[in-house]
Amino acid sequence: MVKQPSNPVPVETVYCLSIDLIDSTKAGLDRTTHQNDRFNEALVEQINPHLEQLDLESALLKFTGDGWLVMSTVKQLPALCCLALIQARRFQVEMSNLTGIEARKIPRLKIAVCAGRDVSVKLPDGRSDWVGDSARRAVRASGYCGTPDKGEQPNEILVDETVRVAVQRDFDFNEADMSKRTSAKPSEEKLLLHRLEALRAETCAESDAPQHFVYALSVTGMAEQAQKVAERAVDQGAHAIATNSRSTAQIIPGWNAVIRSLQDYSSAVQMLDRIRAHGLKPDLATYAILIKKAPALSAGLELLEAMRQEGLAPNVTTYTTLIGKADLQQGKELLAQMRQEGLAPNVITYTTLIGKADLQQGKELLAQMRQEGLTPNVITYTTLIGKADLQHGKELLAQMRQEGLAPNVITYNSLIDKADLQQGKELLVEMREKGLAPDVITYSSLVNKADFQEGKKLLAEMRDHGLAPDLITYNTLIGKADLQQGKELLVEMREKGLAPDVITYNSLIDKSDLQRGKELLAEMPAAGLAPNVVTYTTLIAKADFQEGRKLLAVMREKGLAPNAITYATLIRTADFEEGKKLVAEMREDGLEPNQIIYASLFQSDLTESAQDLLRWYLAQPNHPYTAIDAAIASYRRLGRIDDALELALAYAHLPGARRLMRENPEGCLVYFKSHLDRDPQHPNADYALGVAYLEQARPKEAQRHLQRALKLATAGPRKTVIRDWLRYLQAAR
Repeated sequence: MVKQPSNPVPVETVYCLSIDLIDSTKAGLDRTTHQNDRFNEALVEQINPHLEQLDLESALLKFTGDGWLVMSTVKQLPALCCLALIQARRFQVEMSNLTGIEARKIPRLKIAVCAGRDVSVKLPDGRSDWVGDSARRAVRASGYCGTPDKGEQPNEILVDETVRVAVQRDFDFNEADMSKRTSAKPSEEKLLLHRLEALRAETCAESDAPQHFVYALSVTGMAEQAQKVAERAVDQGAHAIATNSRSTAQIIPGWNAVIRSLQDYSSAVQMLDRIRAHGLKPDLATYAILIKKAPALSAGLELLEAMRQEGLAPNVTTYTTLIGKADLQQGKELLAQMRQEGLAPNVITYTTLIGKADLQQGKELLAQMRQEGLTPNVITYTTLIGKADLQHGKELLAQMRQEGLAPNVITYNSLIDKADLQQGKELLVEMREKGLAPDVITYSSLVNKADFQEGKKLLAEMRDHGLAPDLITYNTLIGKADLQQGKELLVEMREKGLAPDVITYNSLIDKSDLQRGKELLAEMPAAGLAPNVVTYTTLIAKADFQEGRKLLAVMREKGLAPNAITYATLIRTADFEEGKKLVAEMREDGLEPNQIIYASLFQSDLTESAQDLLRWYLAQPNHPYTAIDAAIASYRRLGRIDDALELALAYAHLPGARRLMRENPEGCLVYFKSHLDRDPQHPNADYALGVAYLEQARPKEAQRHLQRALKLATAGPRKTVIRDWLRYLQAAR
């Protein structure tokens, strides 16, 4: 008779999600060793947030070399299927964002979810594992997924019959015709597989964990459906409370989870309003979630007031979150408010506030922390170092060490950012001596301080130390290159699997002539890039007026609105009449011309007299006087001194007017006196003569005319300027 073990081995139905990267070995061979290391790190970074949001942290996760196995019990099966959908729709984009590798070069996925009878075992190192059918079936099933090179759907999800039956209320499926499918590792048993297509938003609110469905819909671009599911979840919870089938305390945590899963603030706040519409109250956790999502302090403060009206008392976390959305003064007021309510700020509160201060203010806050018995940490000091110059930063670094705190890579990167190239290299050596490995940010900062040749050497040094330059590193170096060198770096980037971005192309266009710039513009769509306003503005800067006009029209056809810099760039190539038309166009586009726009306009070959120019300019809704300097300079350049003097008469204090007075000392005196002779009460003549005499170092005459000008002056700013000059003359006696 076989003796039964005293502790029977636990056996249950386990569900396994298998995610396999198609041709991962081939893709890996095309990457450098460091790129492969970074890719593998990114695999963890990419999946972790989704595991957390879907409450799958307790699921068993295994990295297989070609992907993952995620194993859980039936309670987590809907979340497991949500994860499958998220990976199918977001994996390539998110991995591209994390690694800088073009999305098209990120391997596609084969995804399957299958059930099996598994045994829970303890491994020699103490970890738990599942052993049995689920992983084997899921891996075999994933082998039947379609592959893009055969014209089949990429990132296909297959599930077995057990999974389909368990979740069919919440997901849509289609049959997978197994007669047309083959696998490199066919299953030993017959598998009835189905294609998992999408969530069923109309039913998934009724599940035990609707927040998982809300999250999956939100991150896969289905915000409207996510909100509808959230609304139904709130309504159903309210109904359960109203019918006494569940208590408020049981329902509110689920509501909070749903609100947390919504990706945008406005949708989340609508859930708060919906809860109140049912005559129910949220709890402190609800408000903590919403305040964290709030886009600005004002919205957070409204929530704080709403909390109080609900009878809920904010805590330290509430205030620290609000301080994170405040400026320094507002943060200090919130800190005082905390204390009035008997709440003691913690290290995170003070570190957050230091992040908003300048160096001196940050040091004062550091001292205040200590007075309250709080010990600053590495983040506190690193934040403060970010406010310092290099010398003060080094002093803070020494202070850290005296207090037993070890600076980290971020601390050193902050210091290097403040150094020149030589000092940065010395800090790089110091980092290594302290056992810290520089990262890509360290080197990108150094490249930014170098010339092109030195930057190339740093790029090579990065690789020697096992670091792969990223997009920022390359863009920084391209910014220092000439066009040919920049194009060579573009080729190199692509060979390393890095996709250029719009900044890359804008930098290359900036180094080109118009024709080559247009060729680069034509390349961008094929690279999956949409030119932006900067792209077109950079091209317009290389064109004559007519060609610039055409580029402006193309911008508008592409749905891009020109900005003030675009207009200023085009106006510089226009004559005065065309420039005035562009100023009118700006206003039609909802842009108000500023000093830069008018200065660009006045730099053209002016055809109008100074009087006509002033008449037009003063009729504009806004007319900053500083732009007149450009008109004075243009008239001087064109040899039209009388027109320049006409403007100098009205705007004598401008630098261009004073330069004109120095260059034409007698001519300007004659011109200004002629106006005074014709009209002794002329509003500008005494003022202009006073400034002219100042420029000629004739203080007595200057004082006499400035005193008269002060009596005639009506505008406050002019009176202030004249008084300042008179005080200067009095002090100089």
